[in-house]
Amino acid sequence: MKTYSAVWRVSGPDFPLDAFKARFPSFELDAEHRRGDPKRKGGVYEVSGFNALICEAQSAGELVAEVRRALAEEQLLFLWVKDLATSNGIDVGVFYDVDEPEPSSASASLSWALSDLSELVRLGLGLETSFYPCSSGSELEGAQ
Repeated sequence: MKTYSAVWRVSGPDFPLDAFKARFPSFELDAEHRRGDPKRKGGVYEVSGFNALICEAQSAGELVAEVRRALAEEQLLFLWVKDLATSNGIDVGVFYDVDEPEPSSASASLSWALSDLSELVRLGLGLETSFYPCSSGSELEGAQ
């Protein structure tokens, strides 16, 4: 079994996090940090930024559709950030069960149309994919 997530990750040494939050007060951030804030494992953040969950999905097709919807509905957010962040992108997470006996569980495919990629470029967004092995559904359940 696989589950998918899409997270918007934004950061930059001079990213105006407080101005973003004031401009878009109803937009929910899952994590945020400011340059100079202490990190949990020591040291300090060198950049300000945030992570925001776009969606969680049970299939690759559902994830792509939800990302398309977010790109269309939240254009103002993405365009506001475009020139203010040095790192600005969508991280697609693929969580898969390493204990699943079916051979197909080891493969995952996400299909993006050229129009999707063009829209990401227009909005100044990068795209990356991260794979997370999980065991017996424990982390898979937490990812949903």
